[in-house]
Amino acid sequence: MLLVTTGFNLFSNPLRCQWVQTNGPYANSVHCLTSVDTVLFAGTDDGVFRSTDSGDHWIQVNNGLTDYSVNSLAAMGPKLFAGTGGGVFVTTDYGTNWSAMNQGLTDYDVITLVADKPNLFAGVSSGVFLSKDEGASWGPIDSGIVRLSVTGNLTVSCLAAADSIICVAALEGLFVSSDLGTNWTLTSLDWAKEVSIMADSGRMKLYVRTAYDNPWGPIYCLDSGGLNWNCVMSQATCFAVEDTLLFAESIDGVFYSKNRGSTWTDIGGGFALAASREVSTFFFEDSIVYAGTLHSGVWRSELSSILSGVTPGTNHLPAGFLLLHNYPNPFNPSTVIDYKLPVSCFVSLEVYDVLGKSVATLVNEYQRAGSHWVIFQASQMTSGVYLCRLQAGTCSKTQKILFLK
Repeated sequence: MLLVTTGFNLFSNPLRCQWVQTNGPYANSVHCLTSVDTVLFAGTDDGVFRSTDSGDHWIQVNNGLTDYSVNSLAAMGPKLFAGTGGGVFVTTDYGTNWSAMNQGLTDYDVITLVADKPNLFAGVSSGVFLSKDEGASWGPIDSGIVRLSVTGNLTVSCLAAADSIICVAALEGLFVSSDLGTNWTLTSLDWAKEVSIMADSGRMKLYVRTAYDNPWGPIYCLDSGGLNWNCVMSQATCFAVEDTLLFAESIDGVFYSKNRGSTWTDIGGGFALAASREVSTFFFEDSIVYAGTLHSGVWRSELSSILSGVTPGTNHLPAGFLLLHNYPNPFNPSTVIDYKLPVSCFVSLEVYDVLGKSVATLVNEYQRAGSHWVIFQASQMTSGVYLCRLQAGTCSKTQKILFLK
């Protein structure tokens, strides 16, 4: 059985004054952003930075930290927790002083922290821990998760939690628990890099970005109780959820969606070109959207201007026909195939075996100019090399794809 999902991204003109670069922090990569009250914090490779004026000024606040590689920040009331390569730390005075909170942790390499009051979750390099007393003590909650590594460790990349539902994204797959880790369910997604939960009209939605060892990967959505994953963006490096809005950095820049990923609007206006391609995290504080980058500090934009000020405009069309490399490759059982059309035309996208026999027709229709993508699933096919051929107008392009069961 072959299951194909297609999509079309129509990007509007960005507003050129939409984003403003704040005055830092420029020490190293910004991995995470959060706030306590109205104070903004950034976690970087050089510790924690604090701003009390929406990013106009930043100061370094590392007193008490024994490890400056801050991977994650989580706020719980007046307390701010920092997950570092040397354990968990907490501050109650806006970063002026930090104290270690590692009792019960057997692994201090903290990849991610998530606060779901009164619970605090920590994803470390070898598993998942829970604190029910605001970090004073920790206990493992991942015994029900199947391991792939010979060491028995769980390769955690990200956590998400809401209303006592916790999701663990790991190399082993995406796991969900509704009883604080006593029991875990493995979803149908093969691997996961980043996960977020959206509360939408009383229902929980899961959004997941895959691509474990690659910075670019598709974003999938799964409704609570749903059986199928829907691809809402074919290539992204990070994304964030705010109420019913999605924000993402894709291979084409920074975008947002207000219809759960069905369509996306370009909101990269004002970003330096390099910065718009290196967003590592988003954060929402009242009416402001912040974007942390790898080398250009923190940027900000008014949420109201994004929602009301962006109107459809002329498409950003590619200069020529493009058939991009599929991802993942090799794949099992599905892969995303991207292609770009400079003009509207009739498009044929087919998959052939090495003998030249057509084994799947993915697209066979007239399509508008712009960026398109197809999810090709081949669970019933045999392993091997296949050829993906794009015929668009008078242009023909072919890529090799490798299916390995």
